[in-house]
Amino acid sequence: MLYELSLPHTEYIFGDSIVSLAETSSGVRVEFRSGISRDFDLVIGADGLHSNVRRLAFGPEEDYVSHLGSYAATWQLPNDLGVGEGSVGYNVPGRLASVGADHRDPARAGAFFVFAAPGQMAATTPNSRSV
Repeated sequence: MLYELSLPHTEYIFGDSIVSLAETSSGVRVEFRSGISRDFDLVIGADGLHSNVRRLAFGPEEDYVSHLGSYAATWQLPNDLGVGEGSVGYNVPGRLASVGADHRDPARAGAFFVFAAPGQMAATTPNSRSV
């Protein structure tokens, strides 16, 4: 959605990789693997869970990532439930399961599960069963 709404006034660069970021008085200087350098007002890294852009901006993951006591899993699947706008979910302490339609293709859906790490339930909700 961000891509579609910003496309008329935003430059997107695909098929290259950022090798360095440097904050300047007017924005961010970006060096690409292809050898080109550009200045931008804003850089958004959409390069995955263990993001290269995040590492370049903030340093190694171990310096700022900490486990918050939950795990998450997502995947794509056919929209066999016929879910329309929004999503359908089940939520109890320490567990969440949700399925929502893909706004770009109503025949597809996305599943999202979140669950407390073993031992975390007892520490956070003493009257609940552990996962």
